[in-house]
Amino acid sequence: MQLNDIYINALKELKGFDEEAIEKAIALAKNDVVETIEEFIDFINFNIEEKQFPNITHLIDINIIKKAIEKAQKNQSQIVHYVSIETGDYPHKILQSQIGALSPLAYKGSLKNIERKTIMVTGSTSVTKNASLASLYFGRLLAANGYNILTSFSDGCELNSILGCVKVTGNSIFFLPHSLEHLSAKEKKVIIRELEAGRTTLISACKSRISNEKTIEDTYRYLTAITDCLIVPQLSYHDSVMQLVRNCLAANKPVFLIRYKTDDGTEYDCKHILVSLGAKYITSNTALKQIKEAIGEAEESLY
Repeated sequence: MQLNDIYINALKELKGFDEEAIEKAIALAKNDVVETIEEFIDFINFNIEEKQFPNITHLIDINIIKKAIEKAQKNQSQIVHYVSIETGDYPHKILQSQIGALSPLAYKGSLKNIERKTIMVTGSTSVTKNASLASLYFGRLLAANGYNILTSFSDGCELNSILGCVKVTGNSIFFLPHSLEHLSAKEKKVIIRELEAGRTTLISACKSRISNEKTIEDTYRYLTAITDCLIVPQLSYHDSVMQLVRNCLAANKPVFLIRYKTDDGTEYDCKHILVSLGAKYITSNTALKQIKEAIGEAEESLY
């Protein structure tokens, strides 16, 4: 395997690791499992003991390595990267989706996160209490079982699913059609913290700081490509997210409607909208089973 970007950048922060030593460390990592901070610390000092890095004569203090990782994470979260179809490093998941011409993809964090099984809990921005609780529950449940939670950071269903994901320190993807400037201070704090912890990737469909018809259209296309499964706690005919639902169904991505009753005891009528489009019911008791049958097991965490 290759060292992920966080650990490569951490090597650059460590005294004694020049470019040649970093390349050697990456090559050595192909024969080792290096996925956690502890494994990274053991990996470095074991190879120093084995004299793989002759320019480094003493073991590196654990705290120094941890500080190098923290610095690398912080630096990485501050840099916006751009990839295009010409660069050759576009995420395979997007390339394999037939979404037409690709716009430049801007990102912070690691694009590798996109390749994992990803679920989006989406729907209305103005939600009932039950829909809010359902979004929170499914965000927590699925994140705890190794799935990415994807969001465009809209209020309502999406925001609650991310809160559930964060509660269990799950992996997430924030996809925005605009820059961070449009988010509240609290939302920015959450994103930056998750970036620094290596648990999220922040991506956008374009370089623009403002959203327009083109960037919003691109965002729906990218969300459809990245999403393996949509869960919809609440939706109305006039919700703009209806286009995303249609896109996912057209791309043969499973869309599930959560079955629940409203506060007055009547069953939520989202079924009249989605069942006719091809969505299926999902309940908390069978959620994991149904999702695993629909899109498979989640991959192991990359961090």
